[in-house]
Amino acid sequence: MNPRDYNYQASDMARFKLEVLLCNAIILALFAYFIGTGEHLWLCLILLNISLVRWMLAVHELFHHCHSEQLHPLIRSFLIPFSPLNIGYAEYQQLHAGHHAHTASEQDPDAFHIRGGHLRSLLGALRFPEQCSLHYVRQQAGGYRPDAAVLARLSLFVLLAWWGGMAFWIMWLALRINYGIAVWVFFHHLHYRQQQYGTFELPLPMLLQRGLALLYGKPALLATMHHDVHHQWPKAAAWHLPTLRPLLIAIRDGASSDPTTHQSGPRTVPASAGTRAAAASAQAKSAD
Repeated sequence: MNPRDYNYQASDMARFKLEVLLCNAIILALFAYFIGTGEHLWLCLILLNISLVRWMLAVHELFHHCHSEQLHPLIRSFLIPFSPLNIGYAEYQQLHAGHHAHTASEQDPDAFHIRGGHLRSLLGALRFPEQCSLHYVRQQAGGYRPDAAVLARLSLFVLLAWWGGMAFWIMWLALRINYGIAVWVFFHHLHYRQQQYGTFELPLPMLLQRGLALLYGKPALLATMHHDVHHQWPKAAAWHLPTLRPLLIAIRDGASSDPTTHQSGPRTVPASAGTRAAAASAQAKSAD
């Protein structure tokens, strides 16, 4: 088994790009609708949650396959009113590369919403856009030069706040709470378990899996549940991560080497007994 055979294809990236554009458009439309009418708040909040999480996970998959220059300007500009001052796709992609290189360590750019326990990491996640922007600017050691996208994001935020008044701030607060909680789950709960830092799987009951897949899409669900496999092979398609889990366990146990790196050492924490049992069950089913 070679993990490279399970990578995303160009057609998959095209679908993720389309999903990012659609979700971005829906989020802005929800802001405009509630600002303009003040009606159906709960429906707006439900649709906001679904669109935001789908946008986040689609962007995450693009991070591992597409440079900023390969994307439509509306994708790489991050035109969602998270914060008056926010960075864009290329900057977040660079920070995410640092997360994979220094996962859950103090050098991890995402350490502020991974480390420090549940409460401290949650507070970090709730200020995610500002903290990431500050970290990126500091990382440039005085060499950061704002581009036109910075002005576009600032203008969008100011325009919506001026037009919407209290209605804007209601939607903005909902956006930030949803964003913060999603970041917290995706980073803290997948990289901190039983007072240990690392990269972990997230087993979920089948009924919950079906509900989450329906709301947020199966790739988002599988990339979350099998996050340890994703960290071993970041370019692997989310729907192939369960298939690759037995190979990851074999690498952890020293029974195999990673054919993509020719290294026998694991890049993730040891598998639990439950993980091994699930892999053995999956292998038995495939044999049948």
